[in-house]
Amino acid sequence: MLHSGGKILTWHPAGKRGVYMGKKNYDLISDFILSVLKAQEITLKDLMVLGDIHLVHQIDKDISWNILVVKLDLEARGLITTVLKPAPHRLQYLKLKHRALKKYRASSNGLNLLV
Repeated sequence: MLHSGGKILTWHPAGKRGVYMGKKNYDLISDFILSVLKAQEITLKDLMVLGDIHLVHQIDKDISWNILVVKLDLEARGLITTVLKPAPHRLQYLKLKHRALKKYRASSNGLNLLV
């Protein structure tokens, strides 16, 4: 994660180039995603609906796009994963990887989590 003037360069799980995002927004959204996933598995669609409800007064730009960017970054870092469930309708659920999260928290570059 590169810091440049309060910005973070995100990672992408497919090795594509990430995007720069404000550190405040990144921390807020990553804390939100990890907190939700700590409690339950959830679909990306449901995560975005929850994000629209809970982050509406804290994020000034497109909340869904920001959630997607941070979700991809967390996947690339091995903190969360997408699980395909066959029924109903082959839904993709996001799941927290607890071992990876513990290791990441212990590192000096860990996220400032509220969970």
